[in-house]
Amino acid sequence: IFNSFLIVAVMASVASISSCTKTCDAGYEGSDCKTQILTKFLKTGATVSEVCGTVTSTPYVVDVATGSDATHFRIKNLGGYSCTAGDYYVVLTVKDGTNSTIDAQTVCATAWSGTAVYSATAKTLTVNYTAVYTVASVSHTDVCSAVIPVN
Repeated sequence: IFNSFLIVAVMASVASISSCTKTCDAGYEGSDCKTQILTKFLKTGATVSEVCGTVTSTPYVVDVATGSDATHFRIKNLGGYSCTAGDYYVVLTVKDGTNSTIDAQTVCATAWSGTAVYSATAKTLTVNYTAVYTVASVSHTDVCSAVIPVN
């Protein structure tokens, strides 16, 4: 009888522990699910090191800013492209605590796609992107990896 009682007690404990697992709303993390994931990506005046193909680009400066809600953030002037309209923002969607994707968009006459990965150890956001644009009626495609130091 004691063994049966012990087995039932252990099973009840396991069921109780597994029922405490909490899934946070999109864009949030932490034990209380109140920490916005994107806050660790934010940075003003970050100097980017970037490689496009096999060519290391000249460092340039970006801002990583909040977006329209807790699941979106924006990178100002990603790629350092000259835009006749001035500053431009590429919008990304947070997928989880480390991964994001570039939303399908055309900004500053450039079509953007790609992904971003956050490293908590290095405190960097690595954005792997493809930028497709036209100059003097010739289409160009840049495939780049930009490393942005963040908070």
